[in-house]
Amino acid sequence: MIVKPETVIAWHRKGFRWLWTWKSRRRKGGRPPVPREVRELIRRMSRENPLWGAPRVRGELMKLGIKISEATVSKYMTPLPKPPSQTWRTFFRNHADCLAVVPQNLFRGAGGSETNDRATMSASEKSANVLAFALDFPGQESVTVR
Repeated sequence: MIVKPETVIAWHRKGFRWLWTWKSRRRKGGRPPVPREVRELIRRMSRENPLWGAPRVRGELMKLGIKISEATVSKYMTPLPKPPSQTWRTFFRNHADCLAVVPQNLFRGAGGSETNDRATMSASEKSANVLAFALDFPGQESVTVR
């Protein structure tokens, strides 16, 4: 019997196709799936009791006779929504009475020329009283007024 090389290659491809189809088939085994009713119960319990974590929900399920791991419970719990963060506008409104803005380039250096001298200012809460004012001149000693 004489066979062409293309025929042998086709047989090999067909054999490998069959082999991998057989190896990747769905087998019985592994961890059993969590029933839909239990998943819905976990989600409902986590929604109705937002302060409960996975250990507490698992404990309640164990009381009902449902054996399930804590990791599985946390996997199916409904995540809590994050509270909205404060905007800059709200922050400035809430803290306007204790904030002070000092432009850093409006001070004249010791020699009378405009330099990049730094100023630090701190104010008391609910008042505009200046508690401390410090000037830092490059190459010279700092001046602090209290």
